[in-house]
Amino acid sequence: MSKFLAAVYFIILMLPMIIAIPFIIYGLYADMEIIISTEASKENMGIIFIIVMCFIFSVPMIVPHFNFIFKKLPWLYAYVIFALLDVLLMSVGISIINYGYEVKNTQRHFLFLTFMIVWMVVGRLSICLYYKYKPMKYEGDEDNV
Repeated sequence: MSKFLAAVYFIILMLPMIIAIPFIIYGLYADMEIIISTEASKENMGIIFIIVMCFIFSVPMIVPHFNFIFKKLPWLYAYVIFALLDVLLMSVGISIINYGYEVKNTQRHFLFLTFMIVWMVVGRLSICLYYKYKPMKYEGDEDNV
């Protein structure tokens, strides 16, 4: 029964979110482009996506009977972690650029655009370096070893 509930949870909540993640990331990128082209602040939806993604993907990590989803699909854990980190980086980048574009000032726009680019590059490099020295590994079932 628990595997049936986990499969239903996966099909109804997780699978649509897995499919939506690339569109979410593209949407946040498009928001950055809109802010730069219109030179006006825009609402940052990234934090809402982070909350929804954390809720949907944390339930199978917390509930022991739903853990087998990540055992059947070992790539899913890395996909979720990198997606969350990407959305977090982009959300903070949007917040930085929103703060810079609150006032009509060309120097301020350039400065905060530079801060946002530096934030994105440093954040991405730090993620890459972290996972280079501490790579993700699948633990699997210790009982079957």
